[in-house]
Amino acid sequence: MEKITQADVDRFRAESRLSPVTIEAAIKAAGILRGERFSGEKLKRPTKRPVTVPLDDMSRVFAAAQKRGNVFVCRFLKWSYLTGLRLGDLMSLTRPQMAADVIDVATSKTGKLQSIPRHPLLNCRLPECEYPLKKSPGRLRTKLRYYCDIAGVPYFTPQMIRRTSATQYELARPGAGGIIQGSALYGGRDAVTWKYYLDQVTILTEAQSRLAIPEAMLPKSERTRKRTEERQLVEAFRRASSGDREVVLRMVGRLTW
Repeated sequence: MEKITQADVDRFRAESRLSPVTIEAAIKAAGILRGERFSGEKLKRPTKRPVTVPLDDMSRVFAAAQKRGNVFVCRFLKWSYLTGLRLGDLMSLTRPQMAADVIDVATSKTGKLQSIPRHPLLNCRLPECEYPLKKSPGRLRTKLRYYCDIAGVPYFTPQMIRRTSATQYELARPGAGGIIQGSALYGGRDAVTWKYYLDQVTILTEAQSRLAIPEAMLPKSERTRKRTEERQLVEAFRRASSGDREVVLRMVGRLTW
Protein backbone atom coordinates (compact mmCIF):
# COMPACT_ATOMS: atom_id res chain seq x y z
CA MET A 1 0.00 0.00 0.00
CA GLU A 2 2.92 2.34 0.73
CA LYS A 3 4.07 2.01 -2.91
CA ILE A 4 0.86 3.58 -4.29
CA THR A 5 1.57 7.13 -5.43
CA GLN A 6 -0.60 10.04 -6.44
CA ALA A 7 0.31 9.31 -10.06
CA ASP A 8 -1.15 5.79 -9.66
CA VAL A 9 -4.37 7.27 -8.28
CA ASP A 10 -4.60 9.80 -11.12
CA ARG A 11 -4.11 7.04 -13.68
CA PHE A 12 -6.73 4.88 -11.93
CA ARG A 13 -9.24 7.75 -12.12
CA ALA A 14 -8.50 8.37 -15.79
CA GLU A 15 -8.42 4.79 -17.09
CA SER A 16 -10.71 2.69 -14.89
CA ARG A 17 -14.08 1.65 -16.36
CA LEU A 18 -15.68 1.25 -12.93
CA SER A 19 -18.38 3.66 -11.78
CA PRO A 20 -17.23 6.98 -10.24
CA VAL A 21 -18.70 5.93 -6.88
CA THR A 22 -16.72 2.66 -6.86
CA ILE A 23 -13.51 4.39 -7.95
CA GLU A 24 -13.68 7.05 -5.25
CA ALA A 25 -14.59 4.47 -2.60
CA ALA A 26 -11.48 2.43 -3.55
CA ILE A 27 -9.25 5.53 -3.44
CA LYS A 28 -10.66 6.51 -0.06
CA ALA A 29 -10.06 3.01 1.33
CA ALA A 30 -6.50 3.03 -0.01
CA GLY A 31 -5.89 6.39 1.64
CA ILE A 32 -7.14 5.09 4.99
CA LEU A 33 -4.86 2.05 4.81
CA ARG A 34 -1.98 4.27 3.75
CA GLY A 35 -2.59 6.70 6.60
CA GLU A 36 -2.76 9.70 4.28
CA ARG A 37 -5.48 10.90 1.93
CA PHE A 38 -4.84 11.13 -1.78
CA SER A 39 -5.45 14.47 -3.47
CA GLY A 40 -6.85 15.22 -6.92
CA GLU A 41 -10.30 16.15 -8.14
CA LYS A 42 -12.87 13.53 -7.20
CA LEU A 43 -15.01 11.97 -9.89
CA LYS A 44 -18.73 12.74 -9.71
CA ARG A 45 -21.67 10.52 -10.50
CA PRO A 46 -22.93 11.52 -13.97
CA THR A 47 -26.30 13.24 -13.86
CA LYS A 48 -29.09 11.63 -15.85
CA ARG A 49 -32.45 12.85 -17.03
CA PRO A 50 -35.22 11.28 -14.93
CA VAL A 51 -36.82 8.55 -17.03
CA THR A 52 -40.54 7.83 -16.73
CA VAL A 53 -42.64 4.94 -18.04
CA PRO A 54 -45.06 5.46 -20.94
CA LEU A 55 -48.54 4.69 -19.64
CA ASP A 56 -49.13 2.41 -22.63
CA ASP A 57 -46.12 0.30 -21.57
CA MET A 58 -47.40 0.06 -18.00
CA SER A 59 -50.82 -0.90 -19.33
CA ARG A 60 -49.35 -3.70 -21.46
CA VAL A 61 -47.36 -5.12 -18.55
CA PHE A 62 -50.44 -4.96 -16.30
CA ALA A 63 -52.49 -6.74 -18.96
CA ALA A 64 -49.79 -9.43 -19.40
CA ALA A 65 -49.71 -10.14 -15.66
CA GLN A 66 -53.50 -10.10 -15.48
CA LYS A 67 -53.82 -12.56 -18.38
CA ARG A 68 -51.48 -14.98 -16.59
CA GLY A 69 -53.28 -14.62 -13.29
CA ASN A 70 -50.48 -12.92 -11.37
CA VAL A 71 -52.64 -10.96 -8.95
CA PHE A 72 -49.67 -9.76 -6.88
CA VAL A 73 -47.92 -8.03 -9.81
CA CYS A 74 -51.20 -6.39 -10.87
CA ARG A 75 -51.79 -5.22 -7.30
CA PHE A 76 -48.25 -3.89 -7.00
CA LEU A 77 -48.42 -1.95 -10.29
CA LYS A 78 -51.74 -0.39 -9.36
CA TRP A 79 -50.72 0.63 -5.84
CA SER A 80 -47.27 1.78 -6.94
CA TYR A 81 -48.63 4.06 -9.65
CA LEU A 82 -51.69 5.42 -7.85
CA THR A 83 -49.87 6.22 -4.58
CA GLY A 84 -46.37 7.05 -5.88
CA LEU A 85 -44.82 5.53 -2.75
CA ARG A 86 -41.29 4.16 -2.58
CA LEU A 87 -40.79 0.41 -2.88
CA GLY A 88 -39.88 0.02 0.80
CA ASP A 89 -42.93 2.00 1.92
CA LEU A 90 -45.23 -0.05 -0.32
CA MET A 91 -43.93 -3.31 1.07
CA SER A 92 -44.36 -2.11 4.65
CA LEU A 93 -48.03 -1.18 4.17
CA THR A 94 -50.30 -3.16 6.47
CA ARG A 95 -53.76 -4.37 5.54
CA PRO A 96 -55.51 -1.78 7.80
CA GLN A 97 -53.42 1.02 6.23
CA MET A 98 -54.41 -0.08 2.74
CA ALA A 99 -58.07 -0.35 3.70
CA ALA A 100 -58.25 3.19 5.11
CA ASP A 101 -59.75 6.08 3.13
CA VAL A 102 -56.48 7.98 3.62
CA ILE A 103 -53.22 6.02 3.53
CA ASP A 104 -50.94 7.38 6.26
CA VAL A 105 -47.30 6.34 5.92
CA ALA A 106 -44.22 7.27 7.94
CA THR A 107 -41.82 7.27 4.99
CA SER A 108 -38.73 5.11 5.37
CA LYS A 109 -36.34 7.68 3.88
CA THR A 110 -37.34 10.76 5.89
CA GLY A 111 -39.49 9.38 8.69
CA LYS A 112 -42.08 12.08 7.93
CA LEU A 113 -45.79 11.35 7.71
CA GLN A 114 -47.25 11.26 4.21
CA SER A 115 -51.00 11.06 3.67
CA ILE A 116 -52.43 9.91 0.35
CA PRO A 117 -56.16 9.45 -0.34
CA ARG A 118 -57.02 5.98 -1.55
CA HIS A 119 -57.89 6.19 -5.24
CA PRO A 120 -61.27 4.64 -6.17
CA LEU A 121 -59.45 1.99 -8.24
CA LEU A 122 -57.79 0.79 -5.01
CA ASN A 123 -61.16 0.03 -3.39
CA CYS A 124 -60.84 -3.69 -4.01
CA ARG A 125 -60.58 -6.82 -1.90
CA LEU A 126 -57.26 -7.31 -0.16
CA PRO A 127 -55.67 -10.68 0.67
CA GLU A 128 -55.95 -11.98 4.24
CA CYS A 129 -52.36 -11.24 5.24
CA GLU A 130 -50.65 -8.56 7.31
CA TYR A 131 -48.55 -7.09 4.47
CA PRO A 132 -50.36 -7.51 1.10
CA LEU A 133 -47.48 -5.97 -0.91
CA LYS A 134 -44.55 -7.58 0.87
CA LYS A 135 -42.16 -9.57 -1.33
CA SER A 136 -38.43 -9.88 -1.86
CA PRO A 137 -37.32 -6.77 -3.86
CA GLY A 138 -35.13 -8.99 -6.03
CA ARG A 139 -38.00 -11.37 -6.85
CA LEU A 140 -40.30 -8.44 -7.57
CA ARG A 141 -37.84 -6.89 -10.03
CA THR A 142 -37.39 -10.30 -11.68
CA LYS A 143 -41.16 -10.58 -12.12
CA LEU A 144 -41.38 -7.07 -13.55
CA ARG A 145 -38.63 -7.87 -16.04
CA TYR A 146 -40.38 -11.12 -16.97
CA TYR A 147 -43.70 -9.41 -17.73
CA CYS A 148 -41.98 -6.53 -19.52
CA ASP A 149 -40.39 -9.11 -21.82
CA ILE A 150 -43.76 -10.81 -22.40
CA ALA A 151 -45.43 -7.46 -23.12
CA GLY A 152 -42.59 -6.46 -25.46
CA VAL A 153 -41.74 -3.21 -23.66
CA PRO A 154 -38.45 -1.95 -22.15
CA TYR A 155 -37.89 -3.02 -18.56
CA PHE A 156 -38.88 -0.45 -15.94
CA THR A 157 -38.10 -0.35 -12.23
CA PRO A 158 -40.27 0.54 -9.20
CA GLN A 159 -38.38 3.85 -8.98
CA MET A 160 -39.37 4.66 -12.57
CA ILE A 161 -43.01 3.97 -11.69
CA ARG A 162 -42.68 6.42 -8.79
CA ARG A 163 -41.27 9.10 -11.11
CA THR A 164 -44.10 8.46 -13.57
CA SER A 165 -46.67 8.75 -10.80
CA ALA A 166 -45.28 12.08 -9.59
CA THR A 167 -45.14 13.41 -13.16
CA GLN A 168 -48.73 12.44 -13.93
CA TYR A 169 -49.98 13.84 -10.61
CA GLU A 170 -48.25 17.13 -11.41
CA LEU A 171 -49.83 17.22 -14.88
CA ALA A 172 -53.24 16.54 -13.35
CA ARG A 173 -52.91 19.23 -10.68
CA PRO A 174 -49.84 21.51 -10.31
CA GLY A 175 -48.31 20.99 -6.87
CA ALA A 176 -49.60 17.43 -6.47
CA GLY A 177 -46.42 15.90 -7.92
CA GLY A 178 -44.34 17.64 -5.26
CA ILE A 179 -46.59 16.21 -2.54
CA ILE A 180 -46.22 12.69 -3.97
CA GLN A 181 -42.42 13.06 -4.05
CA GLY A 182 -42.33 14.67 -0.63
CA SER A 183 -40.47 17.78 -1.82
CA ALA A 184 -43.40 20.09 -1.15
CA LEU A 185 -43.60 18.75 2.38
CA TYR A 186 -40.05 19.19 3.56
CA GLY A 187 -38.29 21.91 1.60
CA GLY A 188 -38.47 25.17 -0.29
CA ARG A 189 -39.42 28.67 0.73
CA ASP A 190 -43.10 27.73 1.13
CA ALA A 191 -42.44 24.66 3.28
CA VAL A 192 -44.33 26.10 6.27
CA THR A 193 -47.37 26.87 4.12
CA TRP A 194 -47.34 23.40 2.58
CA LYS A 195 -46.90 21.64 5.92
CA TYR A 196 -49.27 23.55 8.19
CA TYR A 197 -51.83 25.40 6.07
CA LEU A 198 -52.65 23.50 2.88
CA ASP A 199 -54.88 20.43 2.94
CA GLN A 200 -52.68 18.15 0.87
CA VAL A 201 -55.21 15.29 0.92
CA THR A 202 -57.73 17.57 -0.81
CA ILE A 203 -55.11 18.57 -3.40
CA LEU A 204 -54.29 14.92 -4.14
CA THR A 205 -57.99 14.01 -4.31
CA GLU A 206 -58.50 16.73 -6.92
CA ALA A 207 -55.47 15.47 -8.85
CA GLN A 208 -56.79 11.89 -8.75
CA SER A 209 -60.04 12.99 -10.40
CA ARG A 210 -58.00 14.02 -13.47
CA LEU A 211 -55.13 11.56 -13.21
CA ALA A 212 -54.30 9.66 -16.41
CA ILE A 213 -54.75 5.93 -15.80
CA PRO A 214 -53.11 3.08 -17.78
CA GLU A 215 -56.01 1.61 -19.73
CA ALA A 216 -55.58 -1.98 -18.51
CA MET A 217 -56.02 -0.82 -14.90
CA LEU A 218 -59.50 0.50 -15.62
CA PRO A 219 -62.58 -1.71 -15.07
CA LYS A 220 -63.80 -3.44 -18.21
CA SER A 221 -66.94 -1.31 -18.34
CA GLU A 222 -64.87 1.88 -18.13
CA ARG A 223 -62.53 0.70 -20.91
CA THR A 224 -65.50 -0.10 -23.14
CA ARG A 225 -67.08 3.29 -22.47
CA LYS A 226 -63.81 5.09 -23.17
CA ARG A 227 -63.26 3.28 -26.47
CA THR A 228 -66.87 3.95 -27.53
CA GLU A 229 -66.45 7.66 -26.85
CA GLU A 230 -63.18 7.73 -28.80
CA ARG A 231 -64.82 6.03 -31.81
CA GLN A 232 -67.73 8.45 -31.69
CA LEU A 233 -65.38 11.43 -31.61
CA VAL A 234 -63.37 10.07 -34.55
CA GLU A 235 -66.53 9.43 -36.57
CA ALA A 236 -67.88 12.91 -35.79
CA PHE A 237 -64.58 14.45 -36.89
CA ARG A 238 -64.65 12.49 -40.16
CA ARG A 239 -68.20 13.65 -40.94
CA ALA A 240 -67.38 17.31 -40.23
CA SER A 241 -66.67 19.73 -43.06
CA SER A 242 -63.10 20.73 -43.84
CA GLY A 243 -63.68 24.16 -42.27
CA ASP A 244 -64.98 22.65 -39.03
CA ARG A 245 -62.02 20.27 -38.94
CA GLU A 246 -59.59 23.17 -39.16
CA VAL A 247 -61.36 24.92 -36.29
CA VAL A 248 -61.16 21.79 -34.13
CA LEU A 249 -57.48 21.28 -34.93
CA ARG A 250 -56.68 24.91 -34.02
CA MET A 251 -58.54 24.53 -30.73
CA VAL A 252 -56.70 21.31 -29.88
CA GLY A 253 -53.40 22.98 -30.78
CA ARG A 254 -54.11 25.83 -28.35
CA LEU A 255 -55.09 23.39 -25.58
CA THR A 256 -51.85 21.40 -25.96
CA TRP A 257 -49.81 24.59 -25.66
